[in-house]
Amino acid sequence: MRVKKLMASAVVAGALTTGVGALSVPAFAESAQAQGDVSTMACGVRAWEPTVSGGTLTGRTGRGGCTTRTTYLWSQVKRDINNWPDRVHGENYRTYVVNAYVDARGGCGPAARHYTEGWATSGGADESGHPWRC
Repeated sequence: MRVKKLMASAVVAGALTTGVGALSVPAFAESAQAQGDVSTMACGVRAWEPTVSGGTLTGRTGRGGCTTRTTYLWSQVKRDINNWPDRVHGENYRTYVVNAYVDARGGCGPAARHYTEGWATSGGADESGHPWRC
């Protein structure tokens, strides 16, 4: 949640200071997005909704369509807690990648809304939807 608020503030501030009214966002191919494919997207970071298998919660983040290297590609899978800091169930990262995936894994907690948050140090961040899991 924090990443979305910070990104929205940065976009608004940038639009106000530069006078830019139309902002462009990386386009993701819908069919590739559903399958977790980063090869068909414009350069950016994508976080997919977490999945559950055998009591393990997995959140995937991908970076694709890029030609430059990022130092870190992070992924966190979190439980959405109202009016309280969200709990991190698992996190993982990869270093010095151009286009790659990283999966964050953690144990299932109580049935609640869970989501994946991902970002790259070179820029770009995303947060998945918040479906009920576990």
